[in-house]
Amino acid sequence: MEDKDLVVETTMDWVVETTTDWVVETTMDLVAMDLVVETLMDWVVETTTDWVVETTMDLVVEITMDLVVEATMDWVVDHLVEMEEQVDSKLVLAVGTYTEVAQVFSKNKE
Repeated sequence: MEDKDLVVETTMDWVVETTTDWVVETTMDLVAMDLVVETLMDWVVETTTDWVVETTMDLVVEITMDLVVEATMDWVVDHLVEMEEQVDSKLVLAVGTYTEVAQVFSKNKE
């Protein structure tokens, strides 16, 4: 019976040791894999967030600058058109006045 007990004890020791080793090794692999996955996800989230923020800011700045430039150019053009109209009306008035004065002088000469 001693041989049988020895075989059972040796077998049980081997099963416990092998199972324990496997469980510890697998757990360590899972913990390491979890750490790798967590680190990778942190990197992905950080990189993606940085890219999204940077791209969004670039777009906001570009669109804002486009709008500011367009509005400024519109204002400048409108202002110049308004000034041109004022100059044109003053020029017409001046030409009309000059013509009237010239007619008066020519009547006075006659």
